[in-house]
Amino acid sequence: MTKLVRCTILAVLGGAVAACGPRDAPEAAAEPVVLRTSMNDVVKPQTELVLNILIDALSEPPDPAVDPAKLTDTHWEIMATAAAALRDEAVALRDRPIRVVAAPGEAILNEELEGAATAADVQTHIDEDPEGFGAHAEELRLDAEAWLAAIEARDGAAMWRTALTLDPTCVACHEAFWVAEEEEHEDEDHDDDH
Repeated sequence: MTKLVRCTILAVLGGAVAACGPRDAPEAAAEPVVLRTSMNDVVKPQTELVLNILIDALSEPPDPAVDPAKLTDTHWEIMATAAAALRDEAVALRDRPIRVVAAPGEAILNEELEGAATAADVQTHIDEDPEGFGAHAEELRLDAEAWLAAIEARDGAAMWRTALTLDPTCVACHEAFWVAEEEEHEDEDHDDDH
């Protein structure tokens, strides 16, 4: 079957013609990562998907852990796929040199609230410290990799321990980059007072 025929069949079935040929790595690396899209379309939903399954499979206190007996093969497959997607997105966040907080005209979460960080504030912080942002993305990748390993091992205790590390990883990045410019300057002013 010729490449043209394969591409036509894929297009008719809803596949993208672009999927018929390999993407050039430099071209893929040059595409910007839009953080709002990344967070809303991959990081948050994939994390919540796994967490919801894990919470439903928790054993009783005092030592809650994921009870693997409560999970089906479908659960394991869904969790592995979600954790791999999270890991892959973390790699993109870490490695892509162009990071855009939000597409033009898009607001970030809570931007409309007084004193909240704006997309421009976050963009400034990331542009000022791209290596620091990359380091936070690497922490997310490490967490996702550990989560995936625990899922593949069907290790309930390790899955739960790893799940508990994700929130501090996310919070650390948000505290470093999702800060309003005014708030940052106020902190600097207080530092001068001491």
